[in-house]
Amino acid sequence: MKIRNYRNDDADFLKEMLLTAIYNPDETTDPKVLLEPELKVYYQDFGTGVYDYGQVMTTNSGARIGMIWCRLIHGYGFFRSDIPELAIAIKEEYHGHGYGTILLENFLKLAKDHNFTGLSLSVDERNKPALSIYEKAGFQKVSQHQDTLIMSLLF
Repeated sequence: MKIRNYRNDDADFLKEMLLTAIYNPDETTDPKVLLEPELKVYYQDFGTGVYDYGQVMTTNSGARIGMIWCRLIHGYGFFRSDIPELAIAIKEEYHGHGYGTILLENFLKLAKDHNFTGLSLSVDERNKPALSIYEKAGFQKVSQHQDTLIMSLLF
């Protein structure tokens, strides 16, 4: 597996990964939800903001299997106005191999190298694998709304 920086030709993959990141254990998420304003902030004009950073994980042959990205937005994982929100997703057929952990660890180094003060995220508390990855990386619960936790990691 390889990790590379986000490129403009990854825009559709970013949307696909956002759809994957929307954890819904009861049903498949309808792609039409990506048109909702509260989700558009995660991908619209990505790459134009100061804190717009993304990395894509690929197979050795170049097939994209996962992505991690952050933006300074007021999204579902909003914590503070100076803390970018993080999102991560791995294609389902690649779950359970540690790729999410690898992406996250690599991205945390990038964030520190770029002098971020921290990162925040939202995660469904029923998504035990993701929650475990975040907790092992040092993210801590900031607040909770129904099944959704907001977590942060300050540097």
